[in-house]
Order: sequence, then C-alpha cells, then structure tokens
Amino acid sequence: MRSIIKPSMRPKFLVLNFLYFIIRPPIVRFIDPLTKVKIGRHKILFPLSHNFPLFIKLFPDYSQNVGRLAKIALKKYPQLKLVDIGANIGDTVAILRRYANFPILCIEGNPHYFKLLKRNMLGFEDIELAQEYLGISNKVIKAEIVTTGGSAHISGKSRLDSIETKTLEEVLKTKKGFANSKFVKIDTDGYDTLIIKGAVNWLEKVKPIIFFEYSPDLLSRNDEYRLEVFNLLRRIGYEHAAFYNNFGEYLLSTKLDNKELIEDITTYFSGKENKEYCDVCVFHKNDRDLFKIVRNSELKHFKNLKAKIKIR
Repeated sequence: MRSIIKPSMRPKFLVLNFLYFIIRPPIVRFIDPLTKVKIGRHKILFPLSHNFPLFIKLFPDYSQNVGRLAKIALKKYPQLKLVDIGANIGDTVAILRRYANFPILCIEGNPHYFKLLKRNMLGFEDIELAQEYLGISNKVIKAEIVTTGGSAHISGKSRLDSIETKTLEEVLKTKKGFANSKFVKIDTDGYDTLIIKGAVNWLEKVKPIIFFEYSPDLLSRNDEYRLEVFNLLRRIGYEHAAFYNNFGEYLLSTKLDNKELIEDITTYFSGKENKEYCDVCVFHKNDRDLFKIVRNSELKHFKNLKAKIKIR
C-alpha cells in the first residue's frame, strides 16, 4: 500500500497531496472515520488513514495489473480460484471483480483490517475469509504489528506481542475448497518471500501463478536470504517472471535463471526506504503459454496508454 508522489503533478493532484499528507494526519491522530470509495462496480469502506483512495486517483493503473492477469488466467483455467494473502480491507477483491468473477479466499491477520474486510465483503459473492498471519512455519513469534497509511507489517524490532503464524498449506487444510487454487496474490509488507518458502511443497504440487510484492528493504528485515526465493521457485519448476513498479506499470519480463538481472533489480529497489519497490508475477513452466500471452497483452496495454497520453 505504499507509493511515492511524482514531482510533476497536475494542480489537482497537488491539492490531493496537500489534503492527504498535510490536513489528514492531525485528524486521524484523534479520529479515523470511514469513507466510501468506488472501486470498479463496488463501493467499499476505507479508514481515512488509508492511502489507497489517494493512490488510485493519482495513478489510475495502480494495482490494476493483478486484475488483468487474473482475467487472462481465467481463460486458461475456467475453474480458477484465487488466494489473496494480505487481503487488507478487500480492495484487491474489488479490483478483481472489475475484471472477472471467480471464488476468492481472503487471508488477513490484522484484527482491525479483518473487521472491515468482513464488512466490505458482504456485498460480494463467492468469497471466503480467514483471519490468519502467514509465515515460513507454524509457530508463535514475539513481535509487533505496525500499522501505517492503510498497511500493516510484522516488526521484530519490538517484541511486545505473541503472534501466531501459519503456513499457507496449514490454512488450506481448513479451506479445502481452495486447495487447488491456480492463482496466489501475496502482499504482506515484508513477509512475502517467507510465505512462499513456507508453502514450497504446496506450490510444487499445485503450480499456481504467484503475484507477490518484492520490496528488498522490507524483506531484509525478516528474510536475510530474500533473493533465494527466486532460486527456490526455479528449482520447483517456475520459469518466467514479469516485474512491475509500485505504480502498477509493467517494467520487464525475464527467465528466473537470469540471476544477474534479478540481482540488478534487487539492487535498484534497495535503499529506497520502501518508497519504490516492485511486484513480481511468476509462472510455472507448465504455464509458459500463459506467460507469453500475459507479456504480449501487457506490452499492448501500456503502449496504448502511452499513445493516449501523447494524443492529450
């Protein structure tokens, strides 16, 4: 849920920036009212402290990539089911429903966001919920949940609370209808690679498309060997990856055996204080055909966007 504001903004964007980052902070220190925001065909409730409504106004393509990708995946897998890890308040569900309909399992550990998630999902069909924190193993850790701007992450710096984490496979034992889900989206602000490593046996068996946040700075707080996730995925048959920046813009695609390029991407997004990061979508070799369709479709999508901007 993090982003940065580009320096060359139109006046109305500068006004939004002023309202959200100058006027809003002192208000939400004392009260955090709920506001309705329309995403696709649905209106969902956001706390005023949440940054998502601003980002989708500033960057119309923000977070839309997962919707486009799922729509393409649905053509190959008509019985598609998706697992949304780090579902927050349901914004990704609203985006996905803009593009296609299929069952979605929302997993969110934060009690405050989960309460809003339950409320927001009342207007949707084929949605299941699970209030769980996921990790590399089934264990209780001493940490603290840090919430800011509509995003929450587990911080090991302060060990105030006991937090139970589970593997994805463990959660799916109680959500058996999603045991063969062919799409997994992960956005957990620094636990993404650990969740993938904890789910390796399930991933090797089911071979889903995996869309996850890759923020080197956040990941390094929890996963000392964050780059290892790409080697692990390659070992279990994953072959290609598509990279997006945190505005949802397509950057590039590559094979997972291109270690130098992935290391370069990691280096570029390191030291950005989480203001810049990327999302990665990886495809198993069995979905080589799907990857090619996705790549061509995304190239066409962004070429058309640039053409429209030039016309303006």
